[in-house]
Amino acid sequence: MRTAKNGNGHGNGQSETATALINLTDGRSVRLGGFDSGRNGLTRSRPAAHSLPQETQFEVLADGTLIDLVRENSGDLGFVLYRNGATTFDRTFQNRGVAFVPPRVHRSFVDAVRWPKSLGTRETPTALLREIDDVLCTYVDLDKSDRKLVAYFALYTWLNDLLHVAPYLWIVGPYSSGKSTLLRLLSAICRRSIIAGDISPAALYTLSTDLRPTLLLDEFEPGADAQSRVLQRLLRNGSSMGQRVFRGSRAFNVFGPKAIASRQGAGDAALASRGLVVVSRPSVRALSVLDPNALAEIEDQLQPKLLAFRLENFRRAKPVTLASSRLTPRTLDIVRALAIPFLGDPELERELLEIIKPHDAQATTDRHDEPEWVVMTALLRKIHRRGAGSALLTVKELTSDVEYQLAEAGESYHLKPRKVGEVLRSLGFPTQRLGSLGRGLRVSRTLVRSIHVTAKNLGICRADTYIPEDSDEAFGGTFEECERNGFGGTCPDCEEVGLLLDNK
Repeated sequence: MRTAKNGNGHGNGQSETATALINLTDGRSVRLGGFDSGRNGLTRSRPAAHSLPQETQFEVLADGTLIDLVRENSGDLGFVLYRNGATTFDRTFQNRGVAFVPPRVHRSFVDAVRWPKSLGTRETPTALLREIDDVLCTYVDLDKSDRKLVAYFALYTWLNDLLHVAPYLWIVGPYSSGKSTLLRLLSAICRRSIIAGDISPAALYTLSTDLRPTLLLDEFEPGADAQSRVLQRLLRNGSSMGQRVFRGSRAFNVFGPKAIASRQGAGDAALASRGLVVVSRPSVRALSVLDPNALAEIEDQLQPKLLAFRLENFRRAKPVTLASSRLTPRTLDIVRALAIPFLGDPELERELLEIIKPHDAQATTDRHDEPEWVVMTALLRKIHRRGAGSALLTVKELTSDVEYQLAEAGESYHLKPRKVGEVLRSLGFPTQRLGSLGRGLRVSRTLVRSIHVTAKNLGICRADTYIPEDSDEAFGGTFEECERNGFGGTCPDCEEVGLLLDNK
């Protein structure tokens, strides 16, 4: 196996036998790798003598200069240089003894990504969103709120590297509902988009590190095989900046926005919580046909303007606070990311918040199916229903309540005592040996208080613990009363912590 050498004679971590593979929706397969001193269709300029070469896909220099990738008329990658409103184009850029050069990627991969071919006029966020919305209306049939979310996502991709969170867009719907058409539209609008019908884990971390594209993944239906599990884990990691994937001698960065089309969605609660869902339905409305010429026209119309928008506003855009929005933390992160391109426009921010509220409510409901939420709810119910003198709570006893709760909710999965113990530990309640009773918790005043606080932090309220078999007395009681007579009356911990109200 030979390792590729870069301009200063050092290996770049890519080997000629690399098997990173992307299957594009047009039937072509792109194999990343085969790097061999500028051959095999690579796009790279040689740096000037006596300078240290540094590959980059984007750079902000100390003097405010922005260096971003574009594709030249020759098909090779080059740079657009932006400073104080002035732009120039070049194959390399020298700065303080460093020669910035485009990353070495295979030419077939460059062909698969959409690149701005020029620099357009400067537009406001409102004007760009209106143009994107007009395009979406012409070719796909979405609810108005979903169409706006798609437009917000597309504009956000042009400033996606300003925040530590990259929201995903899940496009769900049955076959022949327009999901693929919507992905093709996004490929002409989003920054450095690449649309793929299938992708290997190796290709995902390689292309994300080298070019930071917007990945558009069609017909994503993960299975139970090992590769599907690895891909799902990589997608979960890719929504947060700073997480690295280590393979061999390289650290890869899989961070970046992704739009994923699927019939039912993520199929994974943790992965689903990292994005927003829009629904694509079969339409009876007469829609224009999105042929290659129409797609090229959309690309030529929008990409130059969006590149100009990025260069002009990259150093001006600031994260929004939205402290009083009363959204769950993960949804709030998504909103802050989508709102960055608004440049502080209060009307656009209000509109986004109104559209996002139903998604936040759904995300909260979805969390009720997660093992952590189920175990925490059962634990909170259990400490309020303990009989007098019950100073011990076994994992086996708690598991019985957890299984009942899952059955009542219509869930098909089960949690065994060992798994319940692991969840308790992850929530900050490590179990201990209780003699012949097995493992469990020793109930104390401190533990009861901690359970209440943790439940509140998870967004649980006392109403979430109610089941029809509960009596009115089971909904109250102090710790001292429990020690004497069992629970009855009103629980002061619930009152003080705020569990008698919902998380809003």
